[in-house]
Amino acid sequence: MFGYEPVEPLFDRTTESGFTLRAHLGQTWEQEQGVPEGEWRPAPWCYESGQMRVALGGNGVIDVGSVPWYREPYQGRAVSWVTLGNPDGQPTWVFVVQVPTDTENVVVTLETGETDATAPQNGIAVLAVPGLAPTVVAEGPERYWVDNAPVFSLEVQGGAAAGVVNSDGVGNWDDPEFRKACTPPPPPLPAPGEQPADPAASEAEIRDVMTRLYGITGTDDDGSGLLDDPTGVAEARQQVEEGGFADDAAAATATIDELVFTAPDEAWFRYSIDTPGIDFDNRYGIAVLVDGAWKITRSTICQDLSLAGGDCGPGWQQIYPPGAFPEEPFLTD
Repeated sequence: MFGYEPVEPLFDRTTESGFTLRAHLGQTWEQEQGVPEGEWRPAPWCYESGQMRVALGGNGVIDVGSVPWYREPYQGRAVSWVTLGNPDGQPTWVFVVQVPTDTENVVVTLETGETDATAPQNGIAVLAVPGLAPTVVAEGPERYWVDNAPVFSLEVQGGAAAGVVNSDGVGNWDDPEFRKACTPPPPPLPAPGEQPADPAASEAEIRDVMTRLYGITGTDDDGSGLLDDPTGVAEARQQVEEGGFADDAAAATATIDELVFTAPDEAWFRYSIDTPGIDFDNRYGIAVLVDGAWKITRSTICQDLSLAGGDCGPGWQQIYPPGAFPEEPFLTD
């Protein structure tokens, strides 16, 4: 992986059990390269800025791996792990932690009670605890192994990043602040047009219709009365209810995040769908006024049912605001 490029020593330690742990920083890069001035940029912690070479030696073991390096870790710390020692029959979980230079100590404890601790060097702490051998997966004539993930609690002691990170909290995409800093802003909705007679009341009605439409489950009501065209929607709902995402779909809720009236009888909105399994942000929908009542368009509901395996049939399209894909023709109902 590192070839002949120079590497910078960051950490060197021999544990009480006789293992030598080393970390070197390889080539780094700027995430902002090639981004035009004034364009959106992700926060520096969203993506790795390089790779660290991690080595484990001693006790009859010699192995090398790599983990990400971040120029600015999120909230001052980054936790990575890699399994080393498998070829020598001594699988070892090696934890590499980036921390501020004022950190005093880093301690990792497995759920089994195994623990290790060390003071950081150059903002890096490397720890090692006995691991589990990888699981061998056989699929026909092919065989491969899958690393078993450790269950652990890691404590950063002292300094600006002091705190505890558990194994189920290493990933940051569930953190709204992280997700906001690392997700490009959504394309804007169309410009407002002529407004309905009572915009506030119309918006409240549309929000209520969306809530009711996405709250339908386990009843004979398929929401047809809330749509401008219900063609194929009942069939698509049934496919979802019989599919592998039925539970998530049944518990899904939709929230309108932003809405504009492009005409007295048409509204565009940006919305999100929350489910127990996965959330979908920055969806786009359209509501139209039909015989004095606001309805959600068929394309809006069909594009979401398709996420869970429901097929409304032909005649609907994904909804994107004008300018979202300048090179493509505008798609709507």
